[in-house]
Amino acid sequence: MHTYNKIIVIEVSTICNLACPFCAHDSRLKVPRFTIDLEVLRAFTRAVGEFSSAKNESVLVSWLGGEPLLSKTVLSLTEELRSNHPLYFSATTNGTRLSDRAIRDHIKHFYSELTVSVDGFPPFHDKMRGRAGLFEEIKDGVKLLVQEAPRLKIRINTVLMRNNFDFFQDLCMEVANWGVKEITFNQLGGRDRPEFYPYNRLSVEQANSIPSLVSRIQNAIKNTGAKLAFSESYFRRISASARGEKLPILNCKPGSYYLFVNAHGRISPCSFTTDEYGLNISSIQTTDAFEELQSVFRQRKALKQASWCHDCPSTNVHGKFS
Repeated sequence: MHTYNKIIVIEVSTICNLACPFCAHDSRLKVPRFTIDLEVLRAFTRAVGEFSSAKNESVLVSWLGGEPLLSKTVLSLTEELRSNHPLYFSATTNGTRLSDRAIRDHIKHFYSELTVSVDGFPPFHDKMRGRAGLFEEIKDGVKLLVQEAPRLKIRINTVLMRNNFDFFQDLCMEVANWGVKEITFNQLGGRDRPEFYPYNRLSVEQANSIPSLVSRIQNAIKNTGAKLAFSESYFRRISASARGEKLPILNCKPGSYYLFVNAHGRISPCSFTTDEYGLNISSIQTTDAFEELQSVFRQRKALKQASWCHDCPSTNVHGKFS
């Protein structure tokens, strides 16, 4: 498995084609939609590519949305950057574009990883995502990608909620048999849709049973070639959330490994600290400016600790992929 010196997650747009009641990008919501400025993004990612070359550091650029595979400009930018710089690329997708052969060819030729969202079997997933037949669409698309791009790391990610928890083990067995290489999960969070959260969050009992559940799943899928990622740190985060207890992380070495860019073009150490630590990527046009980010974030953190740090929700900091 390839390891990266840095991971940069870039929210390219808040436009999505699905209607998920737990997500701020739900297509039914009457809210402003934003797409990152392409030329500013191009200049920034070129600087990242030049940094990767100059410092001989492995950098993964990961597109997020909304639905990032809806954007033709992002697809063309990926091809341009991959052809000219030693960058690696991934995306998190709702799977609605995987039936398109041109999209699969694009992924095959330019991506190292692809994360596909699957929250349950058809009755649950299709209802939760607002599209009939979506589970089967994803299943067919993933199986085709497994055949067409055997070196691609395909990951399935599930949002665990009260009503899909009991069939998570069966779901893992199902998607492992599709040929995916990794399975991950999030607990339902309450920031995006606070009206949905209280009635659908994991119970304390469910959260406490996760280590034994993970152990059973890992044993069940061990001969499929897939792995379920998990760590003790990640369990502590989930357990604390379920109990309503705070879990502070006051020194995460901001910007040293993980960076987040939102659809407004602001970069920060994670998606939760943009207001306190973020700055516009239009100011990052050179290798030196990019390399200086870690120092900038450290200084801003020293001046004012972000409120989220006192109950850090960042899955990356807590070892989701360990």
